[in-house]
Amino acid sequence: MSYNNTSNIDVSEKKKIQQRDSIVIEDVPNAKIADFETAITAAGTGKFQYLLIIGIIPVSWGSSIDTANMSMILASAECDLGLSLFNKGLLNAITYVGMVLSGFMWGYLADVKGRKKIILYGYMADGICNILAGFSQNFETLVFFKFLSGFIVSGPHATLVAYCSEFYGAKDRAKIPLLVGFSVSFGCIVNAAFAWLVIPQPWSIVFWDGAFVYNSWRIYLSICGLPMLIGAFCFCFFPESPKFLMSQDRNEDALEVFKKIYSINTGLPKDNYPIRALGDVNLNNTIERSHSSKSQNNTKSLKDGIQQMKPMFLNPNLPRILLFVTIQFCGML
Repeated sequence: MSYNNTSNIDVSEKKKIQQRDSIVIEDVPNAKIADFETAITAAGTGKFQYLLIIGIIPVSWGSSIDTANMSMILASAECDLGLSLFNKGLLNAITYVGMVLSGFMWGYLADVKGRKKIILYGYMADGICNILAGFSQNFETLVFFKFLSGFIVSGPHATLVAYCSEFYGAKDRAKIPLLVGFSVSFGCIVNAAFAWLVIPQPWSIVFWDGAFVYNSWRIYLSICGLPMLIGAFCFCFFPESPKFLMSQDRNEDALEVFKKIYSINTGLPKDNYPIRALGDVNLNNTIERSHSSKSQNNTKSLKDGIQQMKPMFLNPNLPRILLFVTIQFCGML
């Protein structure tokens, strides 16, 4: 009798330890606890990932269109807006100025607010900026919207690769930068095609005795915003990155995402997904989780982000970064 009692106590203690050292999502006997890599591998690669790649194509054109569309309109806009050589140079450069100024901020927001939110709202706002740029009637308004467009598009463009990569297992993840990079480059062709089709047309809408003119190059600028809006609409149907959710201790939500991916890829019910519980992102055995407030967590994330950026400005990284930036700069002259 005493041996049986001791055995029962040991089993009970083991269950308590298991529940303490991991985040158990479903109260299932013999639950399989997995880290991110195990869970995404179990979900498989298939229809979901193909739909994701198709969905990102329109938004991936965003940065290419934003940085190249000014060069397409300069000849026409020079006459309508009376642009000087300095004005034309500023119009070409102002998008890049916005991108450079906002780069660090977007990285922090993507880690705190989520990948999907940054991509969805960022590209939506960028599309609206492009449409409004088409209604510009003077140089100052056009510069403002192009600066705002560059400031906004830097975030979702940088987050796009990370978001897509986190829906692939380690085996296929290396392909994502290549696919996204190809699509981004193809955006230059799309931009040129829009310009070739629209700018030569004699279209013109005039109101108030010429006070408001909406001619072909302005229509072209507005059309440049449509791919981003279409892509943002497509993103409404995709979930948040499961890796981000796990990093935020939202393992229940992450498990539902894995189940959805598994169901779409295999055609089987979600309940057939073999993983029943998720541990930490990397399945560390025991982590003391702080129950600090949301504002404290955000402050800590900001401090951690600043701490991670410090090595960029120290040896041996700083000379290498300066060399790379110089090569990039000279390559664009």
